[in-house]
Amino acid sequence: MAPGVKKIGIELVGVGEALARGPWKIPAYQRSYAWEHEHITKLFNDLDDAMARGEDEYFLGSIVIKQSSDGSAPEIVDGQQRLATSTILLAAIRDFFANKNDVSRVEGLEKDYLFSTDFRTQDKSPRLTLNGSDQSYFMDTVLERPGGAKRNRAPGKNKGSEENLKLARELAAKHVATLAGSSASPTRLFDLTEYLKIKAKIIWVEVPDDANAYMIFEALNDRGRELAISDLLKNHLFKESKGNLEHVKRHWIGMTAVLEAVADEIIVDFIRHYWSSAYGLTRDRQLYEEFKKQVTDKKTALEFAATIEKEAARYAAIISQNHSYWATQTQSSRDYIDILNRRLGMVRMRPLLLALMSTIKSKKEVEKSLRYLVNAGARLTITGGGGTGTTEQAYASTAKSIRDGAIKTVAQLHATMKSIVPTDDQFRDAFKIASVSKGRIARYYLQSLEKQKAGETQPEWIPNENEDQLNLEHVMPQVPSADWIRLDPDIIRTYTKRMGNLALLPAGVNSGVGNESFASKKAKLAASTLKLTSMIGTQTKWTPAEIQKRQDKLADLAVKTWPNKP
Repeated sequence: MAPGVKKIGIELVGVGEALARGPWKIPAYQRSYAWEHEHITKLFNDLDDAMARGEDEYFLGSIVIKQSSDGSAPEIVDGQQRLATSTILLAAIRDFFANKNDVSRVEGLEKDYLFSTDFRTQDKSPRLTLNGSDQSYFMDTVLERPGGAKRNRAPGKNKGSEENLKLARELAAKHVATLAGSSASPTRLFDLTEYLKIKAKIIWVEVPDDANAYMIFEALNDRGRELAISDLLKNHLFKESKGNLEHVKRHWIGMTAVLEAVADEIIVDFIRHYWSSAYGLTRDRQLYEEFKKQVTDKKTALEFAATIEKEAARYAAIISQNHSYWATQTQSSRDYIDILNRRLGMVRMRPLLLALMSTIKSKKEVEKSLRYLVNAGARLTITGGGGTGTTEQAYASTAKSIRDGAIKTVAQLHATMKSIVPTDDQFRDAFKIASVSKGRIARYYLQSLEKQKAGETQPEWIPNENEDQLNLEHVMPQVPSADWIRLDPDIIRTYTKRMGNLALLPAGVNSGVGNESFASKKAKLAASTLKLTSMIGTQTKWTPAEIQKRQDKLADLAVKTWPNKP
């Protein structure tokens, strides 16, 4: 469709022919290059199979583009991963001929698929420009000919997507080399290039503006093939933005930049957790439909985009205790978040944490609330209640109450949550039979219990844990030696991960204990400066009876360590 034509154009074209019509660009708000090994190799292998079977057409999917608002290259709204990977494959074919000093074919491939040349200035520009965070690496390592100064530079600040681009380039080079084989005339590469030009088909959809682009996008993706929820949310948001589109795009880019700095693939989790904290518990499958009910015009689109950019910083701080947000809070708050996130793994509690951190202004009240939530989380983890639907519902409804202003203090938070937090008796009974398979969780419980036994005032607070210095010891070993082999295998399976069988030892001592007999371990355990560890060394034998007796004592200690009160 020619620029300026105000209608939707749809046609079936070869992916090579579509690239030849460029330049095209992927806007900054689109996802960075995200294809991994399985996606890349599937495309290459599927193309190879289709050619081997002599298929006249291989369908790649749809590509949606729109005219840019500033008159520059048209923008790819949907399909950027397939178009980028096809470009990488064509660049690998170019590289093969470059290494053979076949200048004519190198120049032909670049002219047709990789670069366009301005008639007046003779300046070359790429047929496909990736988003701002990927383009520099793409230019240096994919579009640049072999031997270029930056051709082999390592992935930098956009490490995830740049590593994916590096992998795609390497897989494409390997695939091309396999196709070429040892033949002096690489016929299969000629065939592949022609196949990409004409027979590897895409549905090419050109639209004149954003509204049409996002309407087409949803029509293609809301039904049929599964699409990342984040893309559907983003495109509905942009579709409703209308006159506020550029502001909304900036907020979206700001939000993704903040989140991608701390973790990959968390945009959907963040939006769902924010949504649950603002509107009540929302599942992944419900999020898109609920989102469309709330974001209905340019005003609500702009308000939502501005809000999630602000909320993203709080969410990033939940995940990373090194986030700059913590400079505005107490050191204790930072450490409590680390316990909830990294040690107890309370992912389902994040809507509540997000509401708390975004709404409560008092630093001290935030600290006291986080301490209470650590105690609640420790109890729920042992009783198995931390991951239930009822508990998740309570987290979301409590978060909404915080945002609505009904909860402003830790006392009010406790009053709201006490119905789901285990009582002392429930926690004690569950602890008496608790097995913990995850080492980080067992270590946290044992360190806190050791501090309680030593009489410290904040036993639940374990800052600056160093796993290189203090390790977890299974007194009855998981893989028993001959000294333990007389025990029934079912007993071993039942008791080795029980809390009563676990102890903390300095790393050097732990590595020297291993699967030794209890008689050999006793002295090392008794010599420990940790009271709960040294007490094991006073025993004459170590059987299920001793494990249970110790665990009963730990259960009484646990009730004091993580009290069910503000």
